[in-house]
Amino acid sequence: IIENILDYLGYIGQDKSCLRIFDNRSLEHDHNVSNNMFKKIPNNKFTYIKTHSHYDQKNYKIIKKFKPKVIISLRNLKDTMISRYLHIMVEKNHWQYKYLIGLEPAESFKKSMTIKDVNDNYSPLEYFYYWLLNWKKELKQNKFNYITLNYEEFENDKKNYISKILNFLNFDQNLVDEISTYLEKEQEKLKRNGL
Repeated sequence: IIENILDYLGYIGQDKSCLRIFDNRSLEHDHNVSNNMFKKIPNNKFTYIKTHSHYDQKNYKIIKKFKPKVIISLRNLKDTMISRYLHIMVEKNHWQYKYLIGLEPAESFKKSMTIKDVNDNYSPLEYFYYWLLNWKKELKQNKFNYITLNYEEFENDKKNYISKILNFLNFDQNLVDEISTYLEKEQEKLKRNGL
């Protein structure tokens, strides 16, 4: 949703255009950020990087160094786990898929939250819990230029959600209705295509 709003406002995804250079080499994890990513962002051009960055000191230091405007989207942990599970069950290449397929749905869902990959210290449920906890704690302690939005806010009051983003990015509030209509049309397209 945030990505759609940014696209509508004329922002270009750093990783989605030949007009931008997205340098994601040398990342320890796909969701991390790097100095090279931020160095390649052109000045005075509407550009965004969408990521699900883990909380760790390296990501934190990079964000602190480059001082971007950060939009943090949070979601209810229960809904996060359900969404994650549904994603796994349609993504046959996901590492958990082979452990979950064929189980009763309730058992499969529970297992999706508790089994660990050999390289992980935490179960997925623990990982997401600490992801939320640690980012919230860090944000309270440090002065980032950020806004925190809850996905549930969008479900309850789309126009207020959109308004918060426009305000944070210094865009005219008159765009709220226009963007709301645009998002409704995008949602209809997804429904028609079965997504």
